[in-house]
Amino acid sequence: MERLRPRMPEGICWVKLNSRTVRYNLDALELWAECQGSPDVWAAAVEELRAQRAARVGVL
Repeated sequence: MERLRPRMPEGICWVKLNSRTVRYNLDALELWAECQGSPDVWAAAVEELRAQRAARVGVL
């Protein structure tokens, strides 16, 4: 994963908590892998992930 991390968007696919801990969002990673050749599809998927996260938190 460390080799792929620079290509994945931080804050969506992964978050570095401290110097030793990185958390990955598996749903976002799956979408990222599926959308490699299509930036438009990836942008729509990111918006959907953000909407789902906001709905879970209760911020809409």
